Amino acid sequence: MDTDVKQAQQRAYRYWYTDGLAEILGGVTFVIVGVLIYIKDLLFQSLLASVITIAFLLLLAVGVRILIRVLKERLTYPRTGYVAYRKRKVNTLWIRLVLGLTLGAVVS
Repeated sequence: MDTDVKQAQQRAYRYWYTDGLAEILGGVTFVIVGVLIYIKDLLFQSLLASVITIAFLLLLAVGVRILIRVLKERLTYPRTGYVAYRKRKVNTLWIRLVLGLTLGAVVS
């Protein structure tokens, strides 16, 4: 019985990558980041432009996650069925945000 549950969970997690939306939007994100950095370096050489670029990249990262969820609700789930994933017990958003900001400050 336990193996049936694990197999069902693995099958449900595989459906996340079936349609390729995460990979497609990841590629589009890299293109947008490259164009954004190129434009910033070409036109602006200020600290404010760098801060705006970093803020835009953070918003883009959050926006892509939301966009993937919306697209999957419209495109993937009607074909494959919807499976509600288990919620994480610890909210790691704040940990990731602080770590990302700290790492960004160290790198800059």
